[in-house]
Amino acid sequence: MKGKLIFVAYFFYPNKEVAANRIRFWTNYLLESYPDIEPVVLTATPFSEEEKILPEQHFIPAVGKSTLGFLIKDQGLNWRKDLLSFFKEHRFENVLGVLFTGGPFMHFSIIPQLKKIYPCPVLIDFRDPFSHNDRFHNSPFKKRIKSIFERGFIQSADRVISVNHDGNRALAGYDSNSPKFHVIPNGYDDVLLEKALKKSDIKKTSTGNTTVILTGKYYRDAPPFETFKAITELNKEGDNFTFIHYGGAEDNRMFANDLNGIYEMGVCDYSEVAEGLAKADIGVLITPGVAQNMPTKIFDYFGAELPILVISSGRLKAGNVAEVTADYPLVKWCGNEKDEIKKTLKEMIQLDLNIHFPMRENYSRRNGLKKLIEILENVIDQ
Repeated sequence: MKGKLIFVAYFFYPNKEVAANRIRFWTNYLLESYPDIEPVVLTATPFSEEEKILPEQHFIPAVGKSTLGFLIKDQGLNWRKDLLSFFKEHRFENVLGVLFTGGPFMHFSIIPQLKKIYPCPVLIDFRDPFSHNDRFHNSPFKKRIKSIFERGFIQSADRVISVNHDGNRALAGYDSNSPKFHVIPNGYDDVLLEKALKKSDIKKTSTGNTTVILTGKYYRDAPPFETFKAITELNKEGDNFTFIHYGGAEDNRMFANDLNGIYEMGVCDYSEVAEGLAKADIGVLITPGVAQNMPTKIFDYFGAELPILVISSGRLKAGNVAEVTADYPLVKWCGNEKDEIKKTLKEMIQLDLNIHFPMRENYSRRNGLKKLIEILENVIDQ
């Protein structure tokens, strides 16, 4: 298999969001692992010459306008015309396939027209559902409208990828008997994390300062405020905890300001996050406690072999998080309430925090890339 694989990603480096990091890793290490496949990236994320990381990295500004904008708030709506124009004007040679990744999602609607230009497999990497996504807070009417589009995207694509099985099941038109649907977890960046772990000579101990890390975004349905209270009180009681957060927030009022032992690092490049993971003792997930939720940060903790504290605003030991951590060596659960969090953290620091997870490489982004290429090869061979 030799040729170009085109990645259509609204967000890409130097954007630091999760959606950009997944495709950044796949394209960065594609040539290293599969030297006969050349990555091409089409993105709406602007970049300077210094920030350009691939020879075939093309900036396509989203300047178009859509009459559907009043109904669906999705950046892909305005981008789809610009994207299709680029495909018509730039004919790439020997294209093996095209991968669309979301969100946003509405630019997936150009797939039928794209197939007239490139008669090659088209894959969709949804990551998250478009129509039935609790965090979009859509009305039933808007869900129905989005479902119509989502069903059309899926019908036009050759393969569909989500980050977990519940994500696939939430898609309009999902068919459990169809070979079209696949799962590739978000995973962790094994290259940068391994580099950070080798640099760090800090041994996790059950005494002294305990560093608790949360990598990822704060959400309204899984707020961090009870965790802040717990850390602050533990420090007042002499337990000596440090809480470090790498990531953004759904609402800027959710960030901790001037609280003892709590540090907000903001949205950082993954290399900085990896260094934080290498020095941490415990990884924290704050979840809404619903089945569909699967925080990307969990794979960071797998990669760094960190004990995990799952703080749930809903059910305990339920959903995707419970399923994926079932065989993990050290996971504790508690409700999203200050005293429960305090109690569980105090219990955890009495344990040996140095753990080993032999299956961690199954959740690496390199393994995800391997699955992606296997999916592409399977479509081409049919």
